[in-house]
Amino acid sequence: MRPTSRTVRRAAVGAAWLAAATAGVGGTTVYSAAPGARGDVAFEWPSSALARAPGAATLVLFVHRKCPCTRATLRELERAYVHVLEDLTTKIVFVGEASGSSATHREALRLANDARLAGAITVVEDPTGDAARRFGAKTSGEALLYDREGLLMFHGGLTRERGHEGPNRGVDAVVASILDGAPGDRETPVFGCSLGVDE
Repeated sequence: MRPTSRTVRRAAVGAAWLAAATAGVGGTTVYSAAPGARGDVAFEWPSSALARAPGAATLVLFVHRKCPCTRATLRELERAYVHVLEDLTTKIVFVGEASGSSATHREALRLANDARLAGAITVVEDPTGDAARRFGAKTSGEALLYDREGLLMFHGGLTRERGHEGPNRGVDAVVASILDGAPGDRETPVFGCSLGVDE
């Protein structure tokens, strides 16, 4: 029995739909695993309006309000603090002009106001992008960890993919840097959107 033209059309539509769905999943996977741009980061704490925490390691995390990936980064930062609360100070730096509240900004303020983290995390505004340029940050979610003397120990992202929470090399490196004095990885990819900062 020969297939009818309707059967042939249905088969063709089904094949086209499957191909499109497969391409969509593949494209999403590639995007999720694609790191952001890298800058030439400062290996010593630069001259900046951002003050380094005296006598403690300081993590500077550059983000912007509209990057959906950053909320996962902030949750991973909170996870790191379980291990290093007494020995780490973090500045979450929002790059660019403020354009109202966002989920990312609210999450950062929640961390900064958490009683457990009081004094350990502060939220800073960088409306002109000057601090990001001085530190060499290019991508939202970019973290730079400096030791007590202001020397770079680690540079990278705190998630394993864009917007994904869970165990990752970035958080492990920050924790190892604080607890052991040296990270397993000195650099990891940063998964986030461009900060839009010119050279």
